[in-house]
Amino acid sequence: MNPSATRAVGPAGDRALAESWPFVGRVSELAALGRALAGGGAVKGAVVCGPAGIGKSRLARQAAARYESAAGAPWFLRGSDAARPTAIGMLGGAAGSAVPPSAGAPRLLVLDDADLLDDVSALVLEQWVSADRVRLLATLRAGARLPDALGALLASGLLSRVDLAPLGERDVAELLAGALGGEVSPGTVREIHRLSAGNSLFIRELLLDAASAGTLRRADDGVWLVERVAARSSGLAELLETRLAGVSGPQRAALELVALAPGVGLRLLLGLVEPPVVEALERRGLIEVDREDRRLPTRVHHPLYRELIARSTPVSARLGAARRLADALEATGLRRAEDLVRWAVWRLDGGGTPDRAKMAAAARYAAAVRAEAGVRERLAAAAFEQRREVGDGLLLYEAMVDAGRSEAAQALLDSLGALAASDHEQAALAAARAHRISWSTGRLDEGLAILEDASRAVSQAQAAAQLAANHGMLLAVTGRFDAAISELEPQLHAPWPQVRALAAAGAAMAYPLVGRFRAGLDAFDLAMAERAPDDDVAGTAPSLCALAARALCDYGDPSTALTRARAAIDDTLDRGDVVGQAWTRAGLASVCLGIGDLPAAAAQAAESGRLFEELPHDPSGRLWCLATGLSAAAQRGDRAAAQRLADALSTLPVPPQLRALSTEVVRAWSWHDYACGKGDAAGQRLAQAADAWADEGMVAPAVTGALDLFRLRHLDAATRVLDRVAIPDDWPLGACIRQLIDAAAAGKPTALREAADALHALGFTLYAAEAYAAAALASGEPAGNAVGRTSRTASRALSLAAECDARTPLLRHLGPLRALTPRERQIAECAADGLSNRQIADRLRLSERTVENHLGRIYGKLGVAGRSELGEALHRDRHHT
Repeated sequence: MNPSATRAVGPAGDRALAESWPFVGRVSELAALGRALAGGGAVKGAVVCGPAGIGKSRLARQAAARYESAAGAPWFLRGSDAARPTAIGMLGGAAGSAVPPSAGAPRLLVLDDADLLDDVSALVLEQWVSADRVRLLATLRAGARLPDALGALLASGLLSRVDLAPLGERDVAELLAGALGGEVSPGTVREIHRLSAGNSLFIRELLLDAASAGTLRRADDGVWLVERVAARSSGLAELLETRLAGVSGPQRAALELVALAPGVGLRLLLGLVEPPVVEALERRGLIEVDREDRRLPTRVHHPLYRELIARSTPVSARLGAARRLADALEATGLRRAEDLVRWAVWRLDGGGTPDRAKMAAAARYAAAVRAEAGVRERLAAAAFEQRREVGDGLLLYEAMVDAGRSEAAQALLDSLGALAASDHEQAALAAARAHRISWSTGRLDEGLAILEDASRAVSQAQAAAQLAANHGMLLAVTGRFDAAISELEPQLHAPWPQVRALAAAGAAMAYPLVGRFRAGLDAFDLAMAERAPDDDVAGTAPSLCALAARALCDYGDPSTALTRARAAIDDTLDRGDVVGQAWTRAGLASVCLGIGDLPAAAAQAAESGRLFEELPHDPSGRLWCLATGLSAAAQRGDRAAAQRLADALSTLPVPPQLRALSTEVVRAWSWHDYACGKGDAAGQRLAQAADAWADEGMVAPAVTGALDLFRLRHLDAATRVLDRVAIPDDWPLGACIRQLIDAAAAGKPTALREAADALHALGFTLYAAEAYAAAALASGEPAGNAVGRTSRTASRALSLAAECDARTPLLRHLGPLRALTPRERQIAECAADGLSNRQIADRLRLSERTVENHLGRIYGKLGVAGRSELGEALHRDRHHT
């Protein structure tokens, strides 16, 4: 992270954060409580159940705020008030004066920690609820037991039960954004969600912890992020100690062992810890065993507790535990590949003499699955130190590059030449040198020359095939697709899995760009299936996964592309693979841009860019995410963000030989031209590039470039480009683009609507919105036709456009409300009706800070200065004819 690009939260902001905590989500739970408190049928209240910190009390207060009764405001009581003679006596000073009226609407009693209520008070409450004189809303911690009298109400159906599940990742994102008053980076959301497991109390403590530690920052683009979720605050430590109250010494030691070895097999654990100790921890819910897995992996129940326990374990205890774990696992024979990595790390931590062959196998497997760069470097360094072999040295080199230690990695690579004896080793070294100079400097011709010189020097068949596959891959990157495919296709059937995997990786890059999407996707599947622990293709996996997701989207299956991209991100996060995170987020951003989820595209591109800033050895990834972010910002009409990204993009040279990447950059600059009011320049830039792509046989960029020309309202240029390429019959999106542009050229509204329907059916929301807008315009509808009085076609365009938060040329003609998201429309209508920010926040269950943030964005989109002008703009939009 570039420190100059972020601003830390100061003490004042820390205090404000502690005082402001929004309520989000829980829509279905609130509805269920509303029905229970309404008293329909036999139900006369509810019990909200869940673990500590999940948000039971907050939900109960929200439900109480909505409860209306002529009997008066709700009573609030804590079960822990049982220390008084009777808790019910707290309601009015004496039991008699606290008795609710016998007629009229029943009054609401909110009871927190119902399990702590004294028996006398519970009996009184049971009588009041049964007589319909109060509605009861109680909270109960998971695992606790209601007093018998209240338990009888629940068993009889007079009280309903509402169980609170943890908050999902989207809810956590909304919660953090509401607390901070702005968008939060996806990586921060994901990490806080992972550590907190969706527990509201833990989320709050983690955020306050980051603010206090100075790691909570706001980037120049306005996005909040936590550089490190440290979980070191005294508040978190107190939560842990409260949870561990009563844990014995042996139980604490066992917990530390499980925290240091998450997922340790139960049988292995029972060989190190007395069974009664493990059983006691499981019964208390401090550890959990996955019974669906044959190995019975065991973990500390909550991720945050695991972090806190592992961090508080003394160093001497950590080292001793590591050695015990390594010895125990080695005694099993290390039959599973994943066990090798765990054993190797524990052995290096705890000491002892590691087996040379096993350590080398562990290093290879860690590289193949792209474990965290630090782990890969440790294992490869140990293996290389023991054996001094070229293969181990290359694994160490790759890990050092991923860790950002480029100079040391280059020095190591240079030294390996003296160790290379066989053709296979010479080929592997040549491939590493060629890829380094190609990707880090963009000098692909030099990389190709290195591979060609090495090919002339080797005679062994597998080494020659390995060099040919690498050569074909670089040809694909330079845009020489025919030559690349000719060189790669024979290697797809080579007798060596490593060569087939490498050739398939190159083919997966080349095929989609010439329109052969199905062949490209099949090649990607082959590349991943053929990978082995010592494959050279392992290093291409992160970028290959990102490109495959993009290819799947461009093919016409964005839903599957999204699923795969998100799964790939989760996989890289679980393994701590920073390079993989950067590439897979870039791929997800590109997919989101294609389907029209512009806010998500912008957020993921920004997150990817922050990661790529820490990986200076690979500028191509940063170029890609900057181009994606620029396109998204321009299509949203966010000129400030677009200009900021354009400034950053202009500082990075685009190697002309990186043809596939240059297509993304050209499209981004064209959209930037449009955002700056230079529509003609946008069309000229893109038309010239698309013509060149058509000439070079780059079918996919030419066709999608023609689509962008249509979207930028340069229909003649779009038609000309499409007439120069042959769209394959098995390309669904390509067929839709052809249908759309032909319909637009013919000026046929019905055909345009059919094309829009086809695009929407595939999942391309923004393209469909623009096609519906084109159909509405072709039908002769007034350019400013108002929301609520538009035709069905224009209304469809407006609805889909709002989902995308888009402001593209075809959509600008459908009225100002089109620029607003559904939530922004709600807030705009409320503000125009005279509601204050506080009233809007209460009505829509948002924080006041979130409302203020939305209003600022609304004013900017509509070009108004305040509520008065906002009301006038909405009035004109509703009644324009």
